[in-house]
Formats: sequence, structure tokens, C-alpha cells
Amino acid sequence: MMEVQPFTEADLFAIPALQPADWPDITPHIKYYLQSPFCNPVKVVSDEKIVGIGATISHGKTAWLAHIIVHPGHRNKGIGKFITKNLIDSLQSTHCKTILMIATALGEPVYKSLGFEFDTEYLMFKGEKLPENFPISENIIPYNETYKNAFFALDKEVSGEDRTWRLTENLQSAYMYISKNVLEGFYMPTLGEGLIIARTEEAGKSLMEMRLKTMENAVFPTENLAALDMMKKQNFSQIRTAKRMFLGEKISFLPLFLFNRVAGSIG
Repeated sequence: MMEVQPFTEADLFAIPALQPADWPDITPHIKYYLQSPFCNPVKVVSDEKIVGIGATISHGKTAWLAHIIVHPGHRNKGIGKFITKNLIDSLQSTHCKTILMIATALGEPVYKSLGFEFDTEYLMFKGEKLPENFPISENIIPYNETYKNAFFALDKEVSGEDRTWRLTENLQSAYMYISKNVLEGFYMPTLGEGLIIARTEEAGKSLMEMRLKTMENAVFPTENLAALDMMKKQNFSQIRTAKRMFLGEKISFLPLFLFNRVAGSIG
């Protein structure tokens, strides 16, 4: 018999056995979920063993499903669907109107069977870092409190979500692209994989260049042709894709202005 229970710090010992071979270390993410009041990590226990995990990340009227992972020795037993259904039920009992997720090829059929619909596709690229002496646009400056409201407004305009609490945790390490005293884009290196949002191609590409001086990868929606063009010019190679899916009300998401996602767990 399977049972869903809260995931606790005492359960962290089980993470290595659940770690997908082709994913970055999931431990920091699980620890973050344990500490954040906006996250709800759970485990599935069968015969006193942890056979799966998952989590929700709440943004009020929207939420994300994250790190739904089944132990390799217990796949094809309906555990992934069991976890997902439980997480959906927990969110729908609140005022959440839209549930989002990034689906792996393995999980996509499960999510479709539960009513999730296709939203867009993310392209994943890998290549070499830009040289240390690569020039960075003079329009890029460290975060300034003067632009705080514009910062939140731009993120909400593009994501369609209220992610204020998540952004606030990373504001002090952020960078902004300012043109004629107007915020045209921002880069948050400490938020996931390094979120980049920009309303102009120039701002987006300039912030991508800054990020690629320290990073060897990029992930963005297929609609962002400016980001795709930059990947081609920098000889980055596409390694795979992932589908963004939603359940419930479709939100006003503007993929054209997303130049690098946060992570698989928040889009």
C-alpha cells in the first residue's frame, strides 16, 4: 500500500538513490523546499521505503509541480501518477487556479492523462563559456532599489505570475539592463539557473552574454528566436527539449521575452 507523507530533513538520506543520472544534484532543491513556507515537499512510502518524491511551489493563484521522481526500482507501478494526483489535489483545495510543470519525456504521458495541456517547449543548449575579457554592455548595472517596482512588474508581465517572494530573495545579486532610465531587462544569477527576462532583443542578448561568461548552458522557449540566433552564433549545440504544461486556467505567459529560465521546477 502506498502512502503520501510530508518529506522531512530526516528523509534526506534517501535522495542519492532517487537522484536521476542525467540531472544536476537535486539535494539543494529539496533542502530549499524544506525551508521555504511556499513549498510543500512530499514522499511516497511503500513497505516502509521511500519510493518517490515530489513538491509544490506556490505563487498564490499559480503553482508549480517540481521534482516528481520515482525510484528506478519502482517504476511502472503508477507511483508517478499517484504523487502527481496527490499534489494536484493539495493545490486545488486552495485558491490555486493554474498548475504548471516541465515534463520529461518519461512523465509526459502521465501528466496528459491527468489533464495537463501543452503550453510551449524549452530548448536546451550547451557550449563553451565566453572569454573572460568578452565585453559586457555598459547598460548593465547592479541592482538598484530605485527600479524595484519596475523589476517586479516586468517579471509579472512576462511570467504571468506573482513571484515577488522568490525574486526578493535574489534581488541584491541581480543585474539590470537600463536604457534611458528605463528597465528593459534583468538577470538573476542566484535564482535557479540564472533567470533572464528582457522586453528588447538588445537587452536580452546583452544579459545572455554576461551570463555565458560563467555558464556553459542556456534554456529558453522555442518562440525566442533572438536567443536561438545567439546560440547559433556562439556555436552552442542543442542537447534536448522539454515541454512546459499547464492544468487549469491558461495564464498570460510571454515566452518571447524569456531569455533564460529559472529551472525545471519553476519555468
